[in-house]
Amino acid sequence: MIGKEIAQYSGKVVDKATLDRIASSENVKVVRDCGIDGNHLGKKWYVIVFRDETEISVYVK
Repeated sequence: MIGKEIAQYSGKVVDKATLDRIASSENVKVVRDCGIDGNHLGKKWYVIVFRDETEISVYVK
């Protein structure tokens, strides 16, 4: 996946397979597991950090 494709998921709920595809992108530096977010009960919160140091948040079912 390229950066623009990944950025479209910012703030959205994705499945584990999508998170795995995001994590394997060469544009992604790290995926941080931030645990449970109080605003999205029942979802795990992940912060995706790109190589240029920008970040987005996604939530996994």
